[in-house]
Amino acid sequence: MNRTTTWQRWIRGSGKGMAIGGALGLVALAASFTAPLVGATVLPSITTVLSTNSLVLNTPVNAPGAVSDTVTVSGEADMAGYYIYVHLYKESNPPTPNADSLATWEVMGTLDSHGNYTATTPPYIPESSGTFCFQASFTGDSEDTPVSTTVCEVLTVNKFQSSLTTAPSPVTTAAGATTLSDMADLTIYPTKPAEGGSGDYGAVVFTLYSHPDCTAPVPGGVTSPAGIAYTGTAFEATGSLSFSPPLAAGTYYWSAFYPGNYDNLSSQSTCGSEPVTVTGGGEGGASATTITTTLSSGSSTVGGSVTDTATLTAGSGATGTITVSMFSGSTSAACSGTAIASATASPATHGSGGYTATFSSLAAGSYEFQASYAGDSANLSSQSTCGSEPLMVTAGGEGGASATTITTNLSSGSSTVGGSVTDTATLTAGSGATGTITISRFSGSTSAACSGTAIASATASPATHGSGGYRATFSSLAAGSYEFQASYAGDSANLSSQSTCGSEPLMVTAGGELAASTTTPTTGAELASNGLAGAIAMFFGGLLLIVGRRVRRARTD
Repeated sequence: MNRTTTWQRWIRGSGKGMAIGGALGLVALAASFTAPLVGATVLPSITTVLSTNSLVLNTPVNAPGAVSDTVTVSGEADMAGYYIYVHLYKESNPPTPNADSLATWEVMGTLDSHGNYTATTPPYIPESSGTFCFQASFTGDSEDTPVSTTVCEVLTVNKFQSSLTTAPSPVTTAAGATTLSDMADLTIYPTKPAEGGSGDYGAVVFTLYSHPDCTAPVPGGVTSPAGIAYTGTAFEATGSLSFSPPLAAGTYYWSAFYPGNYDNLSSQSTCGSEPVTVTGGGEGGASATTITTTLSSGSSTVGGSVTDTATLTAGSGATGTITVSMFSGSTSAACSGTAIASATASPATHGSGGYTATFSSLAAGSYEFQASYAGDSANLSSQSTCGSEPLMVTAGGEGGASATTITTNLSSGSSTVGGSVTDTATLTAGSGATGTITISRFSGSTSAACSGTAIASATASPATHGSGGYRATFSSLAAGSYEFQASYAGDSANLSSQSTCGSEPLMVTAGGELAASTTTPTTGAELASNGLAGAIAMFFGGLLLIVGRRVRRARTD
């Protein structure tokens, strides 16, 4: 046989043996790293999602605000012998070790085509305000030892917004009355006591004023805190005041204030909505009076001044104070708010006639004026009509308007899917500025984002009433990057303005709501076992190589 040919065949034969042996060795080595480790357990993962992270007390079942927790188990197609528990704790995340839960649910659900098992707790309504958290566990033995546990999802339960209405008693009384009373009906949480039970609901303070803006109480016009009682249909509180000497003829105004408690926010009755009239009482009683006003000008410029003249028609020698007040606004409704400035008219009241008050250093805006006569023992109080004296203050030129600025401050630069953020717009404008403030959310993470179309917009609250802070909340956030921008529309005395875009980036992520899968770590013994398997496989691969060589030599010989 030709030696060259024989050598070439030997090379080819031995090459096949080397290839086969090497391949077997590599397969075995790969198997040692990819095959399941001896004794290792891959545990299923468990995740939870709360239906909401914030609600208010007194929410009906299944209404927005009732909360439930949805649990998803992945990686365990056969749920036989396994249990899912959801625990509720009255504390923030994470719960104190060995903390007692307020409630525990064993939940059952359905398995989808992807091998995910999903179950949801019944709707839950907390019975008190505060911070709660939900935590789910996946157990698989007779002692219910958790094998997978989620982080504790925080739920914030906000206080209930209380409200009250009032009814003075009496509404009208003759001069010389020494006692007046006011009763408040309250809406608070709980809406009624538990059967057979009672609670500490707080108290109401009643105050009697001599002016409808409720700026100063009459002497001795504040009650002690009046306890709240449940009558069977409503929560009520009654306050009474005794006066010595008796009240003079005139009109007085009640106001009731509830400071709230651990489950209720404070509330107050509308100022000026509860007038009580003390009349002259017949022969020798007080006379009716009237008061009208005339403004020196219906327009002014920033920094200027105007004078309002109040004309009183009353009995000869009438005394008592005449107060002229300036309100922000341009309609008769303006005087139902709080006066931004008040002045005692001069000279001192001495019967029918004209009395003046001057208002200086005016800011841009729209204003209304109203004069009030307090009355005396012989003359009833009276008040001028609001809305008859509009004043427009501009930036200094006929029809001019003041420049404004608006800036924004985001409550947080990050959130999780389904969460919410609040953007506060701070407006610097003329006193009494009106017009709408709109806050918009854009998709993106640079100043260029606001050149696109807003994906959500909200009118900031409260209604614009001059310089100050105004807020808008954006909820149910989806994952992504966002920017915000506030726009002030302006009014006849204030120019429009817009905040800078790009200064409030918000990143919304899945956030730690998903729990990572749990696995048993590989031990040193297991690594050694798998390494030994790889070594054995490579040994046999080398043996095949040697056999291939000897076979080829035998054929050559």
